[in-house]
Amino acid sequence: MSRSDFEEALSRAGAGELLGATGSVPLDAVLQDVANSASGSDAQADAIEVARLVFTQLDPEYEDDGIPWSGPACPSCGTEMNAEITNTSHGLKGSQRCPHCNLVLLIPDLFAT
Repeated sequence: MSRSDFEEALSRAGAGELLGATGSVPLDAVLQDVANSASGSDAQADAIEVARLVFTQLDPEYEDDGIPWSGPACPSCGTEMNAEITNTSHGLKGSQRCPHCNLVLLIPDLFAT
């Protein structure tokens, strides 16, 4: 199942309509949970989040390197920031970027003289 097929199945389940078997028992179960929860409820929001996590784990294009990442929280909005390399006027620098508000913080170079 492709990501677009999954998102379609998820939106239909959110509306209380199931497409049928996806070919994956775990996906079928979480989509059923989404369909059985009240529309707009906290339970449905939780079921949707679980469905996305299950799909990500089953997606053949998903590659988990096994290294858990817990980046710092964005000082502006609180979203977990991503580590990146940024090209500055002084060369490449490590940075942290917020995927939500695009705030960028440069990481100090510990080996600079």
